[in-house]
Amino acid sequence: MAFIKLNNFTVPLMANSVTYNFVETSSRETAFDGTPLTCRLNNKREISMTTAPLSETDAKIVENIILGEGQYWSFDEDSTISAGTAYHHKAFLYSSKGYGATSANSAILQDTTNTSPGSSGALNASTTLTYPSTAFLGANDLTVNLWASKADGNVTTAEYLFALEDSGANNLYTIFVRGSSENIDFVTKGGGYTSTLGPSAHDFTGIDNFNMITCVLRKNPAAGEYNKEVWIDGVRISYASISAASILLGRYVPDFSLITEMSIGTNAATKNFSGRIDDVLVVPYAASSDLISAWYGLGDTHSKDMCPLPKFYVDGDIIPDDIVSSEFEGSIEDITFVKSGDGPLRQISFTIYE
Repeated sequence: MAFIKLNNFTVPLMANSVTYNFVETSSRETAFDGTPLTCRLNNKREISMTTAPLSETDAKIVENIILGEGQYWSFDEDSTISAGTAYHHKAFLYSSKGYGATSANSAILQDTTNTSPGSSGALNASTTLTYPSTAFLGANDLTVNLWASKADGNVTTAEYLFALEDSGANNLYTIFVRGSSENIDFVTKGGGYTSTLGPSAHDFTGIDNFNMITCVLRKNPAAGEYNKEVWIDGVRISYASISAASILLGRYVPDFSLITEMSIGTNAATKNFSGRIDDVLVVPYAASSDLISAWYGLGDTHSKDMCPLPKFYVDGDIIPDDIVSSEFEGSIEDITFVKSGDGPLRQISFTIYE
């Protein structure tokens, strides 16, 4: 079966569903045995296709990748380029969609001396950033994927990697390193009830001392999935289920419409992370095991950013070897529901553009 890879995530395609349209061409002059030749170059193209029937989880992932949903911070832009007069509005603090910090601490620095996933830029130790809440309003499920490297010395108190909070700390989605250990805790709160997933046994000994940490929150898990999961370097370390009745009552899971603040490297109580953070990806869906493995594969290569939102990387057997650019944008043309004994499946027809 033909397939395409979107951000390294493999998507099966229906046979004979792929069509190509060259939208920009040029030519190159050459010669063979003294005879002048003009070679046509296909610089840009549109490729349309239809997926094989997908599960609800995989279909949601494909839809969101194509539509460019979510926010991504590579921290790789030149830190000397200022997009405003305030020091914390330097270019490397903006997300891939131009999402800027509303506040930053005085230690704000870009670390370019250590190799990090994707490129050389990362947030230096003890850097803290605060962003407005509009990046995730309307989310139902949520996945946060980031790379972190612990500072020298032991963590003696809780240090926060990421936090979504409302003004009264009644709705939470937080990821932190537990004090006196290097274990990861994933805490969510909603309806007055708190769910703590942890400790997730962990030490910071991954790629160049960076580890990929992924926290998944899903309200309607399929077989083999859980409401809350912690993954480290593409391996699920811990998980927990929340009863369907509690989900319906809004317990243990935050109401994202009430979140007022998003923080990287800290929380509202300024419990700062003392290590480095890189490649923060926040997407409004629950990542599958295959997608998390794909993210880890991208970060492991050190050759490119984790995700060029709102664009995406494309590879696969339908992509000719002479492709000029691996970054595409896309649009969804149609979604068809297919009957199945395991529940309805979805086929997505979409077009990608260089």
